[in-house]
This record gives sequence, C-alpha cells and structure tokens, in this order.
Amino acid sequence: MAVGINGADTLPMIAYTIAFGVLLVASLMILILGFEGLDNPAMVIVSTVIPLSLSLGLVWEHLAAFRTAYLVFVIVGFLPS
Repeated sequence: MAVGINGADTLPMIAYTIAFGVLLVASLMILILGFEGLDNPAMVIVSTVIPLSLSLGLVWEHLAAFRTAYLVFVIVGFLPS
C-alpha cells in the first residue's frame, strides 16, 4: 500500500504523480516516435499537463493563500482554446 509522505496533503501527491507520469509517457513517445512525434497533436496536451500539474502541487503545498485561485487557473489552462 502506498502511503506517500507523512503530513502531506492528497492533492499535491496526486498532482506530482500526474506530472511525473505524463513526463514518463512523453519521454517514451519521443523515444519511440522520434522527433517527428512532436508534430502529434497529443504532444500539445502532454506539454501542458506537465508544468500545470507540477506547479499546482507546489502552489498547494507552499502558498496556502493562493490555493483556490491557482486551482481555477489550472482548470482554465486545461480547457481547449
């Protein structure tokens, strides 16, 4: 059973897990498809998920005053333009 870090909230752990999992998938896509894989439209989504979820975890953990506002920013950042 995975426990995480003692005293850490659930949302930062989820955000970090998503960020590093997507980073792994993006790396594998580049390894398998080569640099031509960067033309794939899915890479745009992948390249957005990594920094937004990683920064959400950091803001949630260290800047308590901005949690809700940054969560809204991240959700809006995931919306298609």
